[in-house]
Amino acid sequence: MWIRRDNAFKPIVSPAFFAKAKKILVELENGRTLSDKELLDKLKSLWRRKGHLSLKIMLAAKSVPNPTLYTRRFGSLTGAYKRIGFKPESRYNFTEHIAKIDGVVCSVAADIIAAIEKRGRGTTFLHELYLLTLSRNFTVSLTMAWHVANGKTEHDARNQTQHLKRRCSGLFFAADDKSAAQMSTRQNCYLKPHIR
Repeated sequence: MWIRRDNAFKPIVSPAFFAKAKKILVELENGRTLSDKELLDKLKSLWRRKGHLSLKIMLAAKSVPNPTLYTRRFGSLTGAYKRIGFKPESRYNFTEHIAKIDGVVCSVAADIIAAIEKRGRGTTFLHELYLLTLSRNFTVSLTMAWHVANGKTEHDARNQTQHLKRRCSGLFFAADDKSAAQMSTRQNCYLKPHIR
């Protein structure tokens, strides 16, 4: 059995000094050497100097802490940007893009299921994998495509598909957000094999 007694020996450092050092270490560990306001002020100042914000700009700037600190403190860089009033280009709004992709895929799946079930066939949709199973033996992965311009003319454009969560099927069905709204036209839908 152990017996514990405070101040059994004269301390090397005072308890107040130890508590202060421990507080500083905890703050460093949690990135709390700067308040939220100070972090946001530094980010806003960088925005004013550069006229824009990006991960690359933040990494190059010596006056701003590492972007991971902003992510930990505000949930994401976009969260920190919103707090200072900066609106990043749409391609950096990952949360909104993921929600949009999920909405398009689910809408397409619902339309396909309704059309197939009208014909008396069984269909299931596994949302986690975006996997549509038709008549228990034919599977198709659903994804979304979007228009990408590679050059200055319309002929240089192509469609890019979202990376599939898992490859569970030999085929994938890609739809863009325009065709999802009007599945009856099916102008921009593709059924393609996976390429290994």
